[in-house]
Amino acid sequence: MQTCEYSNKCWRYSYSKYLLDHEYQNIEIPTRFQLLLKGYANAKMIEKYGSLYCECFPRKEGFGYINLCNICNNMSPLNCHERIQEQKRVKIQLERKSQLERFPDARRRLFLSKEIRCKIAKKCRYKCIYCNRVANSWVKDKNGDNIKLKTAVDHIIPIALGGTNAENNLALSCSVCNRAKSTEIWAKGCRIGFYI
Repeated sequence: MQTCEYSNKCWRYSYSKYLLDHEYQNIEIPTRFQLLLKGYANAKMIEKYGSLYCECFPRKEGFGYINLCNICNNMSPLNCHERIQEQKRVKIQLERKSQLERFPDARRRLFLSKEIRCKIAKKCRYKCIYCNRVANSWVKDKNGDNIKLKTAVDHIIPIALGGTNAENNLALSCSVCNRAKSTEIWAKGCRIGFYI
């Protein structure tokens, strides 16, 4: 029988094992707590991020079973949906961790207090410093639809290029300019974002 490194924290595996041992019907799906009490799940699986979520409950239909765990169905665990989702989640976590190692100050950009944001908005007169459009005003997008212009506090010299969270490096920017600017350095009043 094949094994999967995630079988000890996968709910589909637990439900599949229970189904094969007890052959429950659609209306008799056990709760997670019942699986835990009967030994088909472990206590770590009850924790918030300690398990893999089961998107489709395995069940008996006709003479066969559907949505069984690949291991219980004697198939390769490589194409198991839960396994693939877990590997994507782990990959994203590793990418975020490597970004934080390359740019240790990047995490701090998320924690600008409301007072600092208000002070920056007031300093910039509630206008984008790049295109000079007023915050929360109605503008036309590329399709000609009216949209409300959202703003954000922007790092004039991006953190990725060595900028800091000092107030003299912070300015109000509309969402269009902020997205277009990304990790570049723009001059005040350049109006580049206005034409995007």
